[in-house]
Amino acid sequence: SDPYEWGFRVPLIMISPYIKQQGLIDHTPRSYGAILGFIEDVYGLPRLGTDDGGPNDDLFKDFNFNATPRPFTPISGTVVTPSSCGGSM
Repeated sequence: SDPYEWGFRVPLIMISPYIKQQGLIDHTPRSYGAILGFIEDVYGLPRLGTDDGGPNDDLFKDFNFNATPRPFTPISGTVVTPSSCGGSM
């Protein structure tokens, strides 16, 4: 097995009121197809291809949709906008 066959790793940040545990850090290696597979499963869509997730890409493991949703907690701090960075919209 080639250690580079999956290419670069990209972090996935899941923000949801239904995350299983607040502050959860899941170190399961996943593919880009995990997100597509999750969307297909949520909406009952057929698979678009073979890379649409698999047994190790099951994002449902990190959620509990039967739980009471966590309340929204705003994050305080500075809001960065294109104009504050010298850019424009």
